[in-house]
Amino acid sequence: MRQPHQRVLVGHILALGCLVFAGCVPEEAAQAPAPAEAALEGVPRYRRWSARLAQGGQPVGDAGYAALAAEGVSLVLSVDGQPPDREAAARHGLRVAHVPIGYDGIDVGEALQIVRASQEAPPGTVFIHCHHGKHRGPAAAALARISLDGVSSGQAVAGLEASECSPRYKGLYEVVRTFEAPDAASLAACPAPPEAVRPKGTRAAMVELSHLWEGLEAARKVGWRQPPEHPDVDPAHQATLVWESLRELHRASLKDPARAGAYSDLAGESELSARELRDALEADQRLLATQRAEALADRCDTCHADFRN
Repeated sequence: MRQPHQRVLVGHILALGCLVFAGCVPEEAAQAPAPAEAALEGVPRYRRWSARLAQGGQPVGDAGYAALAAEGVSLVLSVDGQPPDREAAARHGLRVAHVPIGYDGIDVGEALQIVRASQEAPPGTVFIHCHHGKHRGPAAAALARISLDGVSSGQAVAGLEASECSPRYKGLYEVVRTFEAPDAASLAACPAPPEAVRPKGTRAAMVELSHLWEGLEAARKVGWRQPPEHPDVDPAHQATLVWESLRELHRASLKDPARAGAYSDLAGESELSARELRDALEADQRLLATQRAEALADRCDTCHADFRN
């Protein structure tokens, strides 16, 4: 016959077994997989985290905003440098907010604005996006998930990884890892985010360059022809615009003591690669153009890793 203390011990073991099999273990040890991305017209990398929160890339035209409205989205919160398309959003009954953030992290004021906008949104889903929907948007969505959905920092970091946020962006990961939901007083003291923040200086130039490069990449994928999704893109002309944009960034870097040296050198090398790409396209040397485009992309990656992150 078992002694009382033995029965207590067995009871604890059975109870622990029930917790394990029921999934009632610490959340860090039994995290549910991240929801998969869904195909949504005009909205790249759309991923819904909960009834209240979703993330993705920049909505494309009326089709993107119409798809978001059909998903029950009430607020589109952009953390990209480019202001959101307020007119397209309004046509589909959506509100917008703009809290542009960098790749090096999210400061306290930006984090508070992201959470406040998410909490004060009309009934429905808050859709948080950056340009491509891989790095800044998922990081901002992670802060909102911690604050609104009550997920842990570990779950939020796992969501960032599932979104394919590059480990190069250490500042974004660190913010999510250490973030705690703000209290009501902190949110009340934070100004509500505006509908649009106009980019200035280098940030504005980088926003413009990013969109020019997107059109150029689309042309490259179809053999340096006019891409169907960008009927306004002429490859050689687009390369000229990229070159001019990089030339201006290089000139600005030479006047800025804080960006002298390695940054200025990379900007100069990128400018040269862009000019060679333009020349190759004007001469209809497509193989050479592809090589120059790859060299330019490599230099941009190096600059991002060393200076943007």
